[in-house]
Amino acid sequence: MTMQDARSVATEGDDSFIGRRLGRYQIETALGRGKDATVYAAHDPIIGCTVAIKVLDPVVARDPEVRGRFLREAAALAQLRHPHILPIYDVAERDGVAYLARQLTDGGTLRSYLAEAGVLPPGEACALLRPIAVALDYAHRQGFVHGNLRPSNILRTTEGQVFLTDFIVPGEATPTTSAATTVVSAIAAPEYVSPEQVRGGGAVASADLYVLGVILYEALTGRPPFRAEGTDESARNILTQQLQSMPPAPNTLNPALGPAVAGTLLRALAKRPAERYPTGSALLFALGDAETQDIPAEVASPPMSASLSHHEAQRDAAPRASPIVAAPLAERAMPPVVALPLYAQRLIVGLVGLVALLAGILVGLLLVI
Repeated sequence: MTMQDARSVATEGDDSFIGRRLGRYQIETALGRGKDATVYAAHDPIIGCTVAIKVLDPVVARDPEVRGRFLREAAALAQLRHPHILPIYDVAERDGVAYLARQLTDGGTLRSYLAEAGVLPPGEACALLRPIAVALDYAHRQGFVHGNLRPSNILRTTEGQVFLTDFIVPGEATPTTSAATTVVSAIAAPEYVSPEQVRGGGAVASADLYVLGVILYEALTGRPPFRAEGTDESARNILTQQLQSMPPAPNTLNPALGPAVAGTLLRALAKRPAERYPTGSALLFALGDAETQDIPAEVASPPMSASLSHHEAQRDAAPRASPIVAAPLAERAMPPVVALPLYAQRLIVGLVGLVALLAGILVGLLLVI
């Protein structure tokens, strides 16, 4: 929970923890209450900032088994180290009160963001939820499932960072515990429950991936695939639809979505886990690829003659002189031959001979000298 959501979710009336010290934390205000726990804003004097404190309900905590499970699960979750999983700083019990301390964010939840932003384009939805998909994959590799994934359990900062929070079922949880958690989760938010959870299969990694698909569907269409109207009967109807019904085609709710994106969302919501994407990262990669496929193909390039530059067009439009083509040699006109008289011809021959004689005499003189 966040400071921004405090007044909207806190119930009316005095709270016995507000103003008190719990361990080293000074409780300041209630941020939100759930079925079995309350989240407070509290000052931590050691790190000098406000943190979120999740306190197990004192009535529930009277059961030592429940209290012990809360502390064990919180301690296990504190081992998760990922930049997009909200870190747990401390897990403790004081005077029978079990609690954990975690980072407090300042940007609201994904639920409040979607309510304000409305339908997101595929690119923005991918950028927003890709870190969550990667964080889920990391948790699954460590043997954890979230088991309580929904938009209200994805927190934001004012800088746009997103964090997973409120994991409720470690991978080592017993089948009985997982089934019980599933029932509570289904009643609280039937829109965000997988078919296998409805069948009583417990919280498993495939269930997290199904709900990630539900959240993407909601981000791209403005509504989850199956919606409740606030009554128990509606909740039961939704659980039945999760098991048996196909969701509306996404592009009937948002005509701007292309067929590839719509097909990707429907595969993420397949009833059988084996037909879905194997990881959150695979789903987000497929969605990004589908967005690319849905981009209309560019208009084919025009013929070269139609794409001349303005200069070339002007040049081509300008009148041109006819090209000069050389005629074949046999076809060329030869100049007329002028015939000399015989005496002139003899005179020329004599002069040539005289010049040759004089040249010979000159060469001889040069050799003597």
